[in-house]
Amino acid sequence: MSKKNLYMRTPEVSTYTSYGCLFSIMDDRLWPWIYNNFIQITYAHTWGIFAFDNHVRLLSNCPGISYYEIPRTVVDYKWDKKIKNLIIEALEMDYYMYIYVDRYYLKQSSSYQKYPSPHEVLICGYDLNKSTFTIADNLENGKFIVTECTFDEVEKGYWAIKTNYDFMTNIRYLKKKKEYTCEINLPQIIFNIENYLFSKKNYDLIQDQEIDYGFDAYHRLLVDISNAEQSLELDWRGFHLLYEHKILMEMRIKYLLDLEVVSHSSNFLEAIIELKNDFLVLRNLVIKYNLTLNPNILERIKRNLEDNLNRERSYLFNLLNDLKQNVQREYSIL
Repeated sequence: MSKKNLYMRTPEVSTYTSYGCLFSIMDDRLWPWIYNNFIQITYAHTWGIFAFDNHVRLLSNCPGISYYEIPRTVVDYKWDKKIKNLIIEALEMDYYMYIYVDRYYLKQSSSYQKYPSPHEVLICGYDLNKSTFTIADNLENGKFIVTECTFDEVEKGYWAIKTNYDFMTNIRYLKKKKEYTCEINLPQIIFNIENYLFSKKNYDLIQDQEIDYGFDAYHRLLVDISNAEQSLELDWRGFHLLYEHKILMEMRIKYLLDLEVVSHSSNFLEAIIELKNDFLVLRNLVIKYNLTLNPNILERIKRNLEDNLNRERSYLFNLLNDLKQNVQREYSIL
């Protein structure tokens, strides 16, 4: 076969490459698992990023994806240091490839031939006639896109990474599962909303850095706003994650309304749509500030953020009470 591209859909969530990958290759059976999770938000101090809880394990723990890893030494031994051959073989077997490459070698990247920038990419296709791979990554000013790069770019980008950290050199195989089931879990949703709302630490066997949870994590955004004049720009990704968090909450509420486990009379859907739109306005204000560096915008950003978070907190209190009543009603019937 001279050409092959695996299935990719437009992702609802793509703040980070791993999220874009998951939401691009998933099918509709996975939505209950998505709604049960993707609620708690954390701030990782060493990485300096906001992310959904269990950020690094979302792909490996996803019930709709078969996930395997092999070390770089296997590429040395079996494929004679030709990662191109490994990738093509995997794609022929319907495996997506998830690897780190140095964006210094990717022409589509803003880092191209400027500075080293190791980052994940999803490889989802190839074309032997053009000697290109189809890849997906947040390459367009942070936007998740599907594009092409040459075999040589990926080859050089992968082998340029010299590190003792296995997670940056391991090869990951991802494949959609044909048979699996997911069910909505109201107690789990309630548990995750409570942890998010009250900034509770989720149990984690692996924690190699200081982590802030839930609404406590948002203090960092206020600190960043205060420091913006010294650092010039704001990291827009945290604000974009807040917006995507509300996109998923809106979808979750619609799903729960269809199941009749959320009260139609409480206007939960209308309220979350309004919140989602306001967080989009906030995200756009951050982008506008980064483009203009107008200090007057910073006060608007701070004011909007505080107002949005206060309204979200009130919204979640009401939602929790409603969900708990419905869970109690369900168990009383049983």
